[in-house]
Amino acid sequence: MQATKSLLNQNSIISKTYILLGLSLMVTGIGIYVGMENIGLIKQYFLPIVIVEFLIIIFGLSFSREKEGLNTFMLYFYALLSGLTLSLVFDKFIGAGNSSLLYQAGIMTLFSFAVLSYVAINTSYDFKSLGGILLIGLLVLIVGGLLNIFFFHNPLLQFLLASAGVIVFSFLILYDTQHIVEGNYSPVDGAISMHLNLFNLFLDFLQILKFLDGED
Repeated sequence: MQATKSLLNQNSIISKTYILLGLSLMVTGIGIYVGMENIGLIKQYFLPIVIVEFLIIIFGLSFSREKEGLNTFMLYFYALLSGLTLSLVFDKFIGAGNSSLLYQAGIMTLFSFAVLSYVAINTSYDFKSLGGILLIGLLVLIVGGLLNIFFFHNPLLQFLLASAGVIVFSFLILYDTQHIVEGNYSPVDGAISMHLNLFNLFLDFLQILKFLDGED
């Protein structure tokens, strides 16, 4: 009886996590639409938006983690800001006649998410043991990305970083999925982690497609 209750509770947490993830992705979609409708303002205030988004990820989500209601608000607020920042990317690609690359990157992201989730749930391998390695990979990507933005401006390096990013965030999906399934994350924490993974995986696929398409 106790085991049945535990299983039901675990399934409830998993369901809530993916419902919150789906809703947060919808909010991101709204953010993209609103941003594209007001692209002049987004371009004008892009840096403040990115700074606020960064502060929410680093401090806001951690501060609100144990505060029910506030943590859900912070999830949706982050999702909205991520949509506003993505609107600039969408505007650039659509304006250059490369909207097909957006569709391709979206399909690749969703397909990868589905396959990786299936693998994480059905494999006997413990991806949760890779946390330290994945953290190092994230730090390398961040440092490499900043160096390329401010110093190198090298498309090939950006392509290599994006390719490495696909690997890192794919493994993070495996890592986070197993934590979600085993009930190690709260629904909000799981949704935030997976949203970040999908957000970055989409951008990395987009960078790869852009490079292969011969775009600067």
